[in-house]
Order: sequence, then structure tokens, then C-alpha cells
Amino acid sequence: MPLSELLLLPARFVALLLAVAPGRHHDTDSYAHLVVGGDEVELALELETDSFMADVEALPPEGDDWSGADVEAVRARAEAWVAERWQLALDGADVALAWRGAELLRAFDPLQQAERNVRVVLRFGFAAPRRDAAATLTQRLFEGRELAHRHTLLLERGRAETGGELLQEWRVGRGAPFHFTLPDAAPGAAGRQAARAAARGATGAATTPWLLLFAAALAAAPQPWRARARALAATAAVAALAFAAAHAGWIAPAPWAATAAAALSVGYLALENHHAKALELRGATAALFGVVHGMALAPQLELHAGAAAGATVAFAASAIATALLGGALLGLGLSRLARGRAAVAFAVPWLLAVAAGAGAFFAIRGR
Repeated sequence: MPLSELLLLPARFVALLLAVAPGRHHDTDSYAHLVVGGDEVELALELETDSFMADVEALPPEGDDWSGADVEAVRARAEAWVAERWQLALDGADVALAWRGAELLRAFDPLQQAERNVRVVLRFGFAAPRRDAAATLTQRLFEGRELAHRHTLLLERGRAETGGELLQEWRVGRGAPFHFTLPDAAPGAAGRQAARAAARGATGAATTPWLLLFAAALAAAPQPWRARARALAATAAVAALAFAAAHAGWIAPAPWAATAAAALSVGYLALENHHAKALELRGATAALFGVVHGMALAPQLELHAGAAAGATVAFAASAIATALLGGALLGLGLSRLARGRAAVAFAVPWLLAVAAGAGAFFAIRGR
């Protein structure tokens, strides 16, 4: 062996070690970029060229390296290969991928000590969902060929050609269905997200009714209507601020503790209405308990990464407005019903107190 070849052996040995060491390698890693933000979701499937061309039984390249013409020549087989080995379903329905082209990426190949087209990017598209979709990905890329193969799914927003904003990243195992949420990010998504969040807020106000019952206790208080209105306004304002602080992570109460405190506040207020001789600090009490109601409301909001900020505002506004309006009407109705009926006037606050105690018990038990 020539002396020059002997001198290059250590360098090639180091390059070989780097090629098989843990990390990002062109021969073991593949990446699926799902790019949202337009009328069509873009899929950029990045693969190792040699393994892919071997799997689709491509003819050897005419030159020293693969070319765009070589990839285009196996387009039909490439589409069938992806359809068989990379399967996406949205809300239980299989997605049909539309071919959008392919490109080769050059990088340094440590085994051949030269720049080569070591990666190929297959581009596809499909219609963007108009609602958050339950997505399931099943991938079997290079099954039986590369035992060390690793596949990474990246959810991005922007354009696949220019590189989008990374929203989420997952490692996807081979063969096992992987579940995630594909967000609605098509044009007009902000309005649709806000409408859905507002609906969830209104539903949450009814199904987790502590703020609603708290508002009912405020509205049923033996006070002039102006004082009751001020107490309701103080609750709304402070609850909104506490919700914003909890959602932003400035305060981080345990959800069970916030819910338990919100439930107990209903019982406290109901018994105070019945037993207290004067309600001089009702405004301050309403504001103080507004903090725990806002903190209890924050964990109910679940938005996907990259959701529009308007969805958060819509959820909070809908939940607080629904709870306070519904509670005020309920409180006024209870107040009218109890007028002149001693048994009803006695039973209502105690029923609210029992319900509040039960709510706090189950919140603490389920922590």
C-alpha cells in the first residue's frame, strides 16, 4: 500500500467512527416535516438517498452520484413506496398524499470522503383540515434494511422550502401507531379557534360550576342591587387577571387546590349571606375569591402549540361571562323564591354549602 494511503488510514478510521456514533446521521435518520399555515399541509419527507433508491429498485446512476433525473425516473415507485410505508390518518380517515416534487441535498459523506447527494427530500401535500384533527401516523420506513433507523416527525408553521417555525417534535417508532394533533392553521384559523374556544369556555362554566354558583351567591346576597353588581364586577375583573397570570405561568397553583378553594368559596359566601349581620366587605371578599376562580379556570384551557392568542381570550371571556350572567340570574331567582319562605331561605345556603364541601372533597381526592 502506498505511503500516502497509509497516512490517510487514521483520518478515515475517525470519519468512520463519527459516521456510526450517536447523533444525526444520513444513513440512520429520516425526518418528516409537516408544515401547516396554508390551504394545504406540506409534507417534506427527508431520507437517505442510497437506501431509498435501493428500496424502490432504481437503476444505478449514470454518473458518479444520484441526480434529479434518477429520482424523477422512479417517481411512481416512490409514491407507492411512501403510501405503503408512511401512512397518515386524520380523524380516522386515511390521507391521500399528492406528489409535489423531489430534491437532492448535498452533504459530506465521511465514508467516501467527498460531497455527495446523500439525502433526498420527497415533497407531498394534502388539504389542510378546518378543525384540529386527531392524527395517527404509522411508519415502516426501511423495515428490514436499517435496524438502527430513527424517524422524527416535526410539526412546523410556515413554508417547507424556506424552513418554518418549529411547533413540536416527536420521535416516532416503527410499526406502532403514533397519535398527535394536527392543528387547524389554514386561512381563517384564528376565527375558528376563537369560536371553538368560546364554546368550550361556556360549556366549562356549566360543567365546572363553582364560579357560576359563586356568582349566584353574590347575586342572592341581602344587599342593594348596586352593591351586588359591584361585587360581581370585582369577581370578573380579578378572575380574568388571575386566569391570565396562571395561563402565562406567572403563578402555578396545583389545579386540585385551586378547584377545592373555588368550591369552598361558594359555601363560605352562601353561609355568610345567611348568618352575617352586615356585608360591609363583600366587594373585597368577591375580589379575593376571584383569584382562586381565575386560577381554577386556567387548567381547563388546552390549546395546541401555535394556537392563536385570540383563542385564549375567547375562552376566558366566554367562561367568565357565562358563569357570572348565569349565576346572577340563578341568584336573583333563588332570592325571589326565598322571599317570604323561611324554609327555602334556610335550605338554599346549606345546600350550596354541602355542594361546595363535596366539590372540595372530590377535588382533593382526585389530585
